[in-house]
Amino acid sequence: MGIRWKGVDGTLYEFSEHAYASDWADVGGVFIFAARFASGDWNPLYICAAENLRERIRSDEKWPWAVRLGATDVLACGVAEADRRTRVVAEMIARLKPPLNDYPQGGARAAPMLRQAGGRV
Repeated sequence: MGIRWKGVDGTLYEFSEHAYASDWADVGGVFIFAARFASGDWNPLYICAAENLRERIRSDEKWPWAVRLGATDVLACGVAEADRRTRVVAEMIARLKPPLNDYPQGGARAAPMLRQAGGRV
């Protein structure tokens, strides 16, 4: 079962977990470098949009930093439309405040993503 994010407009985005070294699809999407808690919840460390997941994920300079913070996996969701990817990432960063994303003042506390069927993250 994947991890679901409900956008402000009500759209549900289904993220699936993958190893960093996975054979990534040649599609646009949103990805998250994340650490998994013992409880099974996810700690999002970095959130990013990509025009091409295959080209972007393994070349992203934040992965080594995410590993230092405990990253174990990449959560990914295919999102074809560029404007939608941008909107989803902005919403997620504003709400989850991942420590490796740049965002306005307010501290770098990361909020766990709940791994629950139909749960809002």
